[in-house]
Amino acid sequence: MEVTMTLISGSTVRVEKKRQGKRDRERRRVIRGGSKQLAQMRKRFPKAFPANAEQLQPLKVGIVRDLMEALGCNRSRASCILWVHTNRHCYQRAILENNHRIDLDGNPVDIVDEEAKRRARAWLEEHSKKQTS
Repeated sequence: MEVTMTLISGSTVRVEKKRQGKRDRERRRVIRGGSKQLAQMRKRFPKAFPANAEQLQPLKVGIVRDLMEALGCNRSRASCILWVHTNRHCYQRAILENNHRIDLDGNPVDIVDEEAKRRARAWLEEHSKKQTS
């Protein structure tokens, strides 16, 4: 699909625009409602989604399936909710500061491996660069 845009300078530009699929629209809708979704998760799973950032702990690998089952939602919706929760500085710091991962009830179920800590450090470095530039 091609879209014509008029710039502030008055010139027009033709831009190739990808057609948005149902999954993309759902993902954007959930991400836009991220704070509302997190508020609902905090009520339903207060130990896994605490309001206080200092209480955050890394979630277990594969928790998306548990969330799908608990909420009765599809993978796309559950993944988006988790994306909003995990793509924050406080969550990435929690990966570095904790040695175990928890389930939806807050029970320790797994160890945070060194690869996860390496990725968290890289994420924090990348996002701190974006904020300073």
